[in-house]
Amino acid sequence: MKKGQRRRMNLTLGYIGAGNKTSLFTRKPKLPFRKIKEIYGEELEHFTANTTNPENKQTPLSVEDIKKIRDNVKKQLKREQRKNSIALLIALFVILVIIIVINFYFSEIREFLKNLNTL
Repeated sequence: MKKGQRRRMNLTLGYIGAGNKTSLFTRKPKLPFRKIKEIYGEELEHFTANTTNPENKQTPLSVEDIKKIRDNVKKQLKREQRKNSIALLIALFVILVIIIVINFYFSEIREFLKNLNTL
């Protein structure tokens, strides 16, 4: 057997993985559906051409439809931006309130400790 016609991969080439078989990557590639084309020939092409799904057909959009779609997309983007900005304002307000409460609490503790030290 000639060296160029060998189908076996050298097992020292690399790790093939646990459970993998060398026969999977050493076999010759075959054309897909070769036998089906030989058996059926032009009938297969004729059959596949007539079985298109009518739901997949796209009709061209009119200018009005395109404008409606663009308006809907713009409205959705504005709504999302409004929601995001409101959520950001609420988060900032909550963080500000937490900072004020913590600052007030620690200032009360500082004053209490000062009063204890002066006694």
